[in-house]
Amino acid sequence: MWGKITNPKARSNYIKASELGHDDSLYKLGLMYENSKGIKEDINKAIDYYKQAINLNHKLAMYSLGAIYDSSENRDISKIIDLYIKSANLGCPDAMYSLGYIYQFGDDGIDADLGKAISWYKKSANLNDSNSIYRLGMIYAKNGDQEKAMSMHKKLKPNSNNAIEILETIK
Repeated sequence: MWGKITNPKARSNYIKASELGHDDSLYKLGLMYENSKGIKEDINKAIDYYKQAINLNHKLAMYSLGAIYDSSENRDISKIIDLYIKSANLGCPDAMYSLGYIYQFGDDGIDADLGKAISWYKKSANLNDSNSIYRLGMIYAKNGDQEKAMSMHKKLKPNSNNAIEILETIK
């Protein structure tokens, strides 16, 4: 998902492009600062670049900022969900999966809601997200819907741990 940023000139090229309003360059600068790709990690700069990309409707920047907030000490679940929903509505499968996970298990005052979880997982699974396919398979298997569980199993790599776990849960 993150892509490799290995070109030593990437930062200067991204800065030039971002000055012209290129949303993906802003996003990639955020990634560079978040993940120490060719530069010293600076989470505040990453957040700033993600926010600039978000102003240009960059779905991965929305997801990435939500993920930063999700892993911070002072989590604001409503802000996290808002970013994930905006990203998901623009087609980001990782954001859809994250929403499914939040609703499957509940989080910081958000009650578990299996219906919402399944809805988000289905959207992400339709975009071939293997994590969502696995979660759906496990939900179906645990609820005794072997046909749907097998359908999800068939979408996963046959010998993957996730596929095997679904089969073991069905038995």
